[in-house]
Amino acid sequence: MRVNAFSLGLAIEKCGGTPPPIEMTSDRFAQDLFPDLDLIAQKGFNDEVDERDKALATVGPDCQDLLPGLAAYEDWRDLFHDWTVLAETTQAESTALAATKAHAAACLRDRSGLTVDDADPTTYLRSVNIEMSADGTTRADSLRYASIYAECTRGYFNTMGSELAKRRSQLVERNRELLERFARELAGAGYVP
Repeated sequence: MRVNAFSLGLAIEKCGGTPPPIEMTSDRFAQDLFPDLDLIAQKGFNDEVDERDKALATVGPDCQDLLPGLAAYEDWRDLFHDWTVLAETTQAESTALAATKAHAAACLRDRSGLTVDDADPTTYLRSVNIEMSADGTTRADSLRYASIYAECTRGYFNTMGSELAKRRSQLVERNRELLERFARELAGAGYVP
């Protein structure tokens, strides 16, 4: 998230706007594959104040190019596709992960009362979206559903992380030159991990 926030900030500054804080957490994605469960437990599925939207609102309408001006940025961003495919394949094929799905789904269903498929506990997110679109739901409801997700899926996502770690080195090796070049560009632009 920090690299994404920093890259967005470079692009917004290039357009004369005010960058978001590098610690922003509002630009989350793929919470069904790569959730930060501690962050979800603390802040919910999304932030109450969207720092990304606030920063984008400071950019004038004439600025259409919201790229950070780093040569390797788009190639680095494309690696997310490869990592996503690897994660989705792992979700579908890992026997170790399959062993955790029904337990996670049952926990989510029992604690929330929502519909969750035993074969895919992340269907909970779709049920939460449907539930939260109903009239009368509150931020407290959203935080409760997020807390349930963080608690019930921890074993599932820990297993997912272990399974992905076994395959990570191949992806890194295949893309080492790009990753190192992008890291140098980030450092040169002022990024501090």
